Amino acid sequence: MSFSKYWFALLLAFSLTALCTAQETWNKVHEAGMKATRESRFADAEKSLSQSLTIARHAPELVIVLGRNLIDLAEVYRTEGKYGEAQPLYEEALKVDSKQFGADSVEVAEVLDRHAELYKTLNDYAHAEPMLQLALDIRKKKMPVDIALR
Repeated sequence: MSFSKYWFALLLAFSLTALCTAQETWNKVHEAGMKATRESRFADAEKSLSQSLTIARHAPELVIVLGRNLIDLAEVYRTEGKYGEAQPLYEEALKVDSKQFGADSVEVAEVLDRHAELYKTLNDYAHAEPMLQLALDIRKKKMPVDIALR
């Protein structure tokens, strides 16, 4: 093996190790946050989900989970009544998922639903209603024809 091929192979091995490590670390930390959420330990959930969000933001290969992480943390903030902290996370999740999955994806519909729940909590139905309608429209388009006709 030539010297340059050796270094390329070594670099590839380190890259793969880093990828596995970032994904494994994110999974562990995020799951701890979700467990804390299910157990209503919101301070612990906030801490773990914030850590997993930092990991996702700094590992380009984790872009696939970034939107999910943003929503999960926003939901914890909403549950805690930290509406000002939840709002920008929903907005960012909408941008991330729209770019990644498309504006008419079920992922975007979920973000719209969750964001609308925040507006409903604030009694801001003027913002909530169009989001809910758009989410419904997206889901209707994605629904199999045989189910839609029932």
